[in-house]
Amino acid sequence: MKTPEILEHLRRRIVSGEFPPGSKLPNRPELLAEYSVSVSAFQKCINQLIEWNFLESRGMKGIRVTANPPHLSRYALVFPTLPDHNELPDDTLYRSVKYELPAFQAEHPEIYFEFYRTGTAEAPVTAEFERLLADVSRGLLAGIIFFFFAPSREIQKKLGNFPCVVVSRDPNDTLHHYPFITFDTVELFRMCRERLLERGAKRIAVLVHSMLASARLTQIAELCADGRAFTPPEWILGLFHETGRPVLKRNLIRLLFSGLAGQRPDSLIVLNENLLPIACDALAELGLTPGVDVRIASHSNYPFEKEPLPQVDYFVFQVHDILENSFQQLTAREPHSLRILLQPHAISTTQKKEFLK
Repeated sequence: MKTPEILEHLRRRIVSGEFPPGSKLPNRPELLAEYSVSVSAFQKCINQLIEWNFLESRGMKGIRVTANPPHLSRYALVFPTLPDHNELPDDTLYRSVKYELPAFQAEHPEIYFEFYRTGTAEAPVTAEFERLLADVSRGLLAGIIFFFFAPSREIQKKLGNFPCVVVSRDPNDTLHHYPFITFDTVELFRMCRERLLERGAKRIAVLVHSMLASARLTQIAELCADGRAFTPPEWILGLFHETGRPVLKRNLIRLLFSGLAGQRPDSLIVLNENLLPIACDALAELGLTPGVDVRIASHSNYPFEKEPLPQVDYFVFQVHDILENSFQQLTAREPHSLRILLQPHAISTTQKKEFLK
């Protein structure tokens, strides 16, 4: 057998469970005879499997399969960004994932993660997708978590039944057959609104992500119709933080808050924390202090990327919940549910400091 064939055969024997985690390989003379290969060629195969973390050398005690070989312990985190970016995309969720990983891995020392920056399905980075698919074929991954996009149908076909989870992309929006994790934005809105009403809000404006599903916008509008506060449809603005000129977004918010004190909104709900800096800048340009002149209740991801504003009420989606639910889905023999709805959590002013990383 040629060296690549031997390497693949040994890898398959490990992945299939013939050589389970922690087990010792047969003695070198036995394997050399079985594969009819030279010592140097065989050692190249062993060295490659050690580099891939399938095997470890115990010196005189021989070669053993690692306790956590990659096909059981290494998970892909796939982000829609370019591979030459030193930082993650301009979205707080990605950075919150990065901050949470050390604590999550301390909880689960048997697993580890590999980042892949593959671009989007519309603008894929071919080399990164090829690396991802190659690692799947080599048994170097146990599962894949796609953040905020689903791979193309062609990539899905190549992945076959390999365990995957998609974060925040409904199959009705981007076709895929994987379990998916989504965020209960309507409950987030309800919690934010209740807090503002407790604080005496009478006129509440809302900032949402411009791609928020129509069904959720309808539910938000229905909640606004209970008569407890004034929120006309034109006070619900959809903005996209990643594209467009910031000054134009600030202009829209300034227009919203430029009326007389008794006519403009006295409170603001921000359902995507990436819009919060834009809103605060716009209010400051009008001479209004965020959280004082205008009450604010905002979404956030935890861990916090930056120190939270003391005057703002935060309601968070915890990255730990995303990773834990993804991990459970990827390791289950059968997915518990194709749709997991994450719930927001309230963070008090006192708790903000305790939650800082």
